[in-house]
Amino acid sequence: MKNIALRILFIAVMIWAATGLSFGVTVLQKSDTTPQLDITGYQWDRYTAAYTDSSETGSGFTIPRTYITTQLKSDDYEGRLTLDINNVQYAQGATSTATTGTIDWGIWVKYGYVDLINMPYFKMADLRVRIGQQPVYFGEIDTWQYPIIEKSLEDVLSLVSSADQGFAVVGNLPMGYGDYQIEATNGSGYKQIDGNLGKQITGSINIVPVAGVGLRYSYLSNNTGENRLIASTGQPSTLFAANEVQALAINYSTGPIEGYLEGVQAEKKDSGTTSGILQACSAYLGLKVIDQAQVVLRIDTINPDTKVQRDEYNRYIAGVNYFIAKNCTLQLNYEMTQEKIKGSKINPITPGPLDSVGSNASNANQLLAQMVWGW
Repeated sequence: MKNIALRILFIAVMIWAATGLSFGVTVLQKSDTTPQLDITGYQWDRYTAAYTDSSETGSGFTIPRTYITTQLKSDDYEGRLTLDINNVQYAQGATSTATTGTIDWGIWVKYGYVDLINMPYFKMADLRVRIGQQPVYFGEIDTWQYPIIEKSLEDVLSLVSSADQGFAVVGNLPMGYGDYQIEATNGSGYKQIDGNLGKQITGSINIVPVAGVGLRYSYLSNNTGENRLIASTGQPSTLFAANEVQALAINYSTGPIEGYLEGVQAEKKDSGTTSGILQACSAYLGLKVIDQAQVVLRIDTINPDTKVQRDEYNRYIAGVNYFIAKNCTLQLNYEMTQEKIKGSKINPITPGPLDSVGSNASNANQLLAQMVWGW
């Protein structure tokens, strides 16, 4: 019943958008304005030293992110194309069957969408239709500006992809009291295209009662892969279990202080002997001590499965951002991930085995220095 309801909702939103498009075609065809084209981008140049307890496990320089964005604006529509030049050792598969490849550099289309902004009814309601590969509007993942080098909570736990293919209706609440997004996508993320396996519905609403304070609730339902079959056996695959993810976040930003408090719960079907429910919380605080420097702190606490004992772990991050110039920032971070089970692999989806009751925690430490520069 849930899958049928999701597909009915998806079709209904498609019909709604198509109705608006039919009214907007004439308006778009009448436009004689010359679009404005802007090209921007930024890059991360990073050095990382990683330790488990006191033993070094690896260090080196990387360029984990290079983004190049082209934006086009006119009176009737706006478009964006963002290329993600990804540098992860052996991350790109060299063959169609390889899970890891031999290619370190890869270029992905992170965002590629068009906004229809001059359609009757939609324009009066201060909303727009967005079609193409776009952000997934959920929790902190689509608004996180990386004042800390680590990803947002839902992103680092791989609960939500940062971008996906589909369409959305994005708009503002009356009188500046917030915004909302309703989105239907493939549910596979932007580096994998499984358009016929299922669909993902995402909805977020952000309420701003006073300037600088926002309360955002997000809901995501993903049935991608429920009917996926393993080619060799013809049996259903458990690699893409259905997801139901919720997040509630309070954001604050005024003067030199910024921060948020976010809670996330994710439920996975076909969890076997486990509950399939993940619960996590994240708290971030940034304080600008002088015009050129900001101190940042973050604490994440994660319970990968509410039915499994002693699989919880915490992540502590502290750092300094030094603003060298406009679009040029030096970031220094220390990150420690502390688990309750000594020696087990930290995996938020499949917790490691319990070694012994009362065993000491194992700490994974990282020292990171990163130069962020843009143009």
